[in-house]
Amino acid sequence: VGLQDNMLDGVFSDSITHDTSLMVLDLSFNFGLTGLPDSHGLWGAMAWLVKVDVHCCGLEQVPVTLALAPHIEHLNLSGNRIKDLPPSLFVHPTLQFLFVADNHVSSLPVDAGFTDSGEANTTLR
Repeated sequence: VGLQDNMLDGVFSDSITHDTSLMVLDLSFNFGLTGLPDSHGLWGAMAWLVKVDVHCCGLEQVPVTLALAPHIEHLNLSGNRIKDLPPSLFVHPTLQFLFVADNHVSSLPVDAGFTDSGEANTTLR
């Protein structure tokens, strides 16, 4: 579903995400979008979702439950107002690409899967 560059604002409604066959959710460039649904049942049921793109929105946080999407591979959170990242994103078994540039992140979670030398313990790129 491509809803990029519209005038969505507030917390995105989870009504469109009830389609469990959804593979791509692109909400980028919705500058007034401040949040995503934080629902265990919602993201866990998204069996085919492999890409979520919410770059250049107004997101202030990442729902911890987003990491429950079982097959997500690509998550673009860049260009938002995010300060903290859930540790679960760094140890997600299928997540390969996590983009967080141009946010307000000042530190990574202690259990984010990195060694003391800064190398990743996972296949996350």
